[in-house]
Amino acid sequence: MIFGNPCDFAIYIDVVEEWSFPDSPEGMFAYIIKGEFLPLNITERSCTLGCYIVDLYRTIEWHKKTSVENAEYFHLPPDIAYPKLDAMAHFPFENNYSDSCDEDNTYDITVGEMLSDTKEIFLVSNLNLEKIIYYSEQEKKPKEVVIKKGKVDKVMSDVITWYEKNISAVRIL
Repeated sequence: MIFGNPCDFAIYIDVVEEWSFPDSPEGMFAYIIKGEFLPLNITERSCTLGCYIVDLYRTIEWHKKTSVENAEYFHLPPDIAYPKLDAMAHFPFENNYSDSCDEDNTYDITVGEMLSDTKEIFLVSNLNLEKIIYYSEQEKKPKEVVIKKGKVDKVMSDVITWYEKNISAVRIL
């Protein structure tokens, strides 16, 4: 199933019965941003879909409590914004390990085990728009897409609702 518009932002999720266990649906999961699947190799790996659904739910809840509003990052070109956001998300581990949690994942919308196969995907907003800033695996450079504010959370919510109704007996929202 595809939720959203693959031309700007969508989520692809599919249960693969042959990979699944009775109480644990396995399958494929990816974001589709400007027609590009992230991660690219979704057919080569199995995803525990329930974990992705929980992460989508957590992302929506995080956005209710923490604003991704940032006019400065929103107006930067992706080749400048992406490294800044990436550095924020990895501060303690890549520069010098620390027990303190100085990393800031406010803008990170990467879920599940996507990081095994792709780089972080960030969301920033300004006024009534939001911008997804991501690293294009196809073009090997940071890119962006600007969409109506609230679309990412709406698409995530639609996936959760579909999963609850069709796959899982556990209600998440």
